[in-house]
Amino acid sequence: MTPCEHGDGYLGKWLSDGERIAFEAHFDSCPACRRYIAEQRRLDALLARATEAAVSVPAGLLDQIDRRLRRARRRRMVAWSAGLAAAGIGMAIVSTALLPQHAPDMELTPSSSIAKPEPVPAPHAQVTVTVPPSSDVIAVPQKSDNPSVTIIWLYPTLNTAKETGPAPANSF
Repeated sequence: MTPCEHGDGYLGKWLSDGERIAFEAHFDSCPACRRYIAEQRRLDALLARATEAAVSVPAGLLDQIDRRLRRARRRRMVAWSAGLAAAGIGMAIVSTALLPQHAPDMELTPSSSIAKPEPVPAPHAQVTVTVPPSSDVIAVPQKSDNPSVTIIWLYPTLNTAKETGPAPANSF
């Protein structure tokens, strides 16, 4: 480390005795270090005067700032609470509107007043599906789990007969 780099240590009194003596010997012969030390001492004096002239904080000001900060925190908490409550109420309204409505619970009645079940209607008659022979479809029956139901898939066929008629004119 060069002696010119010891200026801050000299001003802050951080140098050992040997480093301080070496810097003071260098200081006498170096105009840059003399300017640096003089400028730093002038700045330190200005800061000391500014600190002495600084007006102290009024005693009630800190308490007033603290009260205002607490009041602002309370307002934020109230606003958040009101917002969350409104969101909860909104969610409850939406959920009750969107959820399926349940039938009211039926009251139990004594067994003597239970109505007799209605008779089961007769099964429907068999349905017959007919496709005219001129329609070009393929019918594929498919059985289901219910023995009274059969699914019929109808697929169109492709017309492979060449059409007769005039050939399209090339417009190119």
